Amino acid sequence: MAKLGQPSEVKEHTYNYMFQLTNGKLKQIYGTAIQEVKGSTDVYTLRFGISTSGNQKQIC
Repeated sequence: MAKLGQPSEVKEHTYNYMFQLTNGKLKQIYGTAIQEVKGSTDVYTLRFGISTSGNQKQIC
C-alpha cells in the first residue's frame, strides 16, 4: 500500500485502488470519476482489507 500511494476509496477498514484502462495504460481514478465508470469493463479494483488491529487481513 505504501508504494501505491493514496487509495481511490476508503471504506471502513477497506482501501480500494481503482484503475481504468485507457489507451493500453492503467490510470488510477478518484472521486466522481469512480461513479462515472461504474459497471465498465475497463475498470479494475485492487482491494486491501485491514483488521481493527492494523494488520492486513485480505487482498482482493
